[in-house]
Amino acid sequence: MNRSAAFFRKKQYEKALVDISKTIELQPTNIEALNNRGVIYSTTRKLDLAFADFNRVIELDPKFKKVYIDRAITFSRAKKNADAHADLNRAIALDSKYTTAYLLRSALYFDMKFYTSSKTDAEKVLELDPKNDFAKGMLNRIASLPKP
Repeated sequence: MNRSAAFFRKKQYEKALVDISKTIELQPTNIEALNNRGVIYSTTRKLDLAFADFNRVIELDPKFKKVYIDRAITFSRAKKNADAHADLNRAIALDSKYTTAYLLRSALYFDMKFYTSSKTDAEKVLELDPKNDFAKGMLNRIASLPKP
């Protein structure tokens, strides 16, 4: 699993996939391995395979919050914003201080042109992590929009 992560960081996705699949072969209920393989599939645009792994993770442990982030990203890649939004809400429901979920939901709201909601989530991130540069940048982007 660790070697797979190293290959992934080097963008050697096929090698990462071989190693993570071996991990899953040896430990079929390893939710981190299943989730990581889903991320590899999502990154390489094999979205149906990614969804299958993410759904299996949720089946095994519906409280594993990271899977909702990774599946939301995949839903976004599939242009399924409502599903992405629902997963980000699930992640936040599991952990009300999950800054990554707020950041991604802020970006999703921004892309959907729901600027007030985007701003609210970016402000929540800064409340939780005052030095978060992504949230600061999001607020700057929102502030620079033309006023209606």
